[in-house]
Amino acid sequence: MKDVLEKASEYRIRYGLLGRAHYLAAARLSRLNRLLGVPVIVITAVVGTTIFATLDRSPEPQWKILAGLVSLLGAVLSALQTSLGFAQTAERHKAVGTRYRAVRRRLELFELKYSNGIDEGRDKALPNWNS
Repeated sequence: MKDVLEKASEYRIRYGLLGRAHYLAAARLSRLNRLLGVPVIVITAVVGTTIFATLDRSPEPQWKILAGLVSLLGAVLSALQTSLGFAQTAERHKAVGTRYRAVRRRLELFELKYSNGIDEGRDKALPNWNS
């Protein structure tokens, strides 16, 4: 019985670490998504406002070039944000982390239930592993 409990303890620790790693990866990807998302919002708002503000007058050519470059930058950042899929990948990491933590909790309950058992309890412990 002791060997089963030791193995359950190993798995509990491993799944706890894996769950934590997935949550950390999700947090990192969420930050990266915001890192790209906020500039996209700001840039598109600035370009849109600039275009509407200059409709009644003809700006200098360098301002037109600058507005075009900023608009292009906004489009590139928006495309990167969409194609890299940080938000979707972060959600998948959260879901996997949640599943690992659920397994860890089941292992904790297993250890609590059978920690004071004797070797004859092994037959009762193992079938409950799958439930």
